[in-house]
Amino acid sequence: MSGRTLLLVVAVVGSAVFPGGNAGSDAEHVDVVPRTSDTVDASELDGAAAVNIGGTVGGTRVRDDPLPTGKNFIAFGSCNKQYLPQPAWDAILRKAPDLFLFTGDAVYTNANHLDQVEAIHEALAMQSARTEYKDFVARIPVDGVWDDHDYGRNDAGKEFEDRAESQEAFLSFLQVPRDDARWTQDGVYWSRRLYGGRVQIIALDTRSHRDSYFIPSVGGNPRVPLRGLVAGLIRFATARLGFGTHHAGDVLGEAQWLWLERVLAGPADADSTQAPDLTVVISSVQVTTSNPLVESWGHFPRARQRLVRLLQEHRPRGLLLLSGDVHIGEMAASAPGNAGTLEVTSSGLTHSCSGSIVGATCGPILDTYRKHRQQDGGRSDYFLGQNFGGLEMDWSARQYNVSVFDLEGAPVLTATRSFDDRTTIADPALPTIFDQQDPLIACAAIAAALIVAWCLVQCRHKKAPVQKRD
Repeated sequence: MSGRTLLLVVAVVGSAVFPGGNAGSDAEHVDVVPRTSDTVDASELDGAAAVNIGGTVGGTRVRDDPLPTGKNFIAFGSCNKQYLPQPAWDAILRKAPDLFLFTGDAVYTNANHLDQVEAIHEALAMQSARTEYKDFVARIPVDGVWDDHDYGRNDAGKEFEDRAESQEAFLSFLQVPRDDARWTQDGVYWSRRLYGGRVQIIALDTRSHRDSYFIPSVGGNPRVPLRGLVAGLIRFATARLGFGTHHAGDVLGEAQWLWLERVLAGPADADSTQAPDLTVVISSVQVTTSNPLVESWGHFPRARQRLVRLLQEHRPRGLLLLSGDVHIGEMAASAPGNAGTLEVTSSGLTHSCSGSIVGATCGPILDTYRKHRQQDGGRSDYFLGQNFGGLEMDWSARQYNVSVFDLEGAPVLTATRSFDDRTTIADPALPTIFDQQDPLIACAAIAAALIVAWCLVQCRHKKAPVQKRD
């Protein structure tokens, strides 16, 4: 048995590392690529950063200037525990972004709180009161979408009964203006054209209308011991054993699907000069990953096929996917040599995979499930430390540069694409034991299934302690 296989078997037992990592020091990064644009010191900024984007973002009214020249920069990130140290805000501020976008998990609610609505309000209030965050939002407009932890419950979808109250609290946290459609619609999805219409941001809500997994997740059930671990094992075993291959569960809900199709169609077709140069689609969970351990669109194959078909049909210029959730930074591409549609994941503003209790297994997991990261030349395509993302539009060169940065502000992953790219997005299915050459992986999947079954049986038959009589 190879050393990698041994580590992978251990990783299966610790598969909840991604959805539940703890704070820790950054791992040493590799393949640092120099960035050409200069950074600025946070002390040099006076008031809100100058922005050349139109409309209202996170309650901050910004100018609707003519088409920009030079370069503009947008930052993004996810997975921010409100009770941990938060050096990321100062690091992001030094980049002087026009805008910051949460790609999920702006806070983490207390899963054991008896009143989940109260827990949501407490978590958001604590984050809003953080001095470093208050200084940041006073200078930089903030917007974004939620994932499960700021939605209200780990792994939750449309079954979460308090989502209406959660939505109101989340929009208040982002300081979304009262005339925004998000206050009246069911869900926090939105779209906006920026920089004179040259960039379109499409933010999807992957929680409010998402169906259950093929085997419903127990990740948010406080009665299940080690619920995060069990949920990860269920996802792994379900995918590896080939269950749920044709699962018809949805992610967006029909109303959001129709909205997305209208937004992608836009006022003009893709060949018109009125179409945006760059279309950024935000999904809090990963779209193209082949990793069966984590939450992703891959566990909802019909929904992912529908999304892929929709994007292939409209073929927006410069399509870029942004995601969060998994406590790593990652560059995914659907074709060799970093070609095909890019998905860039930035997750871990306050904590990361490397700092978790089973951090040693993160690398072997990612090395095993790498089908969605088809890089040439041995180039690094993931980063295990705390991180944030950045998207730079270079208007004169008609290209964008997207990067994942460590908390020192150094780029650890980077890619450059032309605005004129019309790349297609692939739809890689999650791997099963039937397409994995190493038979020991199948054994690991079966072992995981047995562990899951044992945990569920123990949970069902667990009795309350008997009180002794006086």
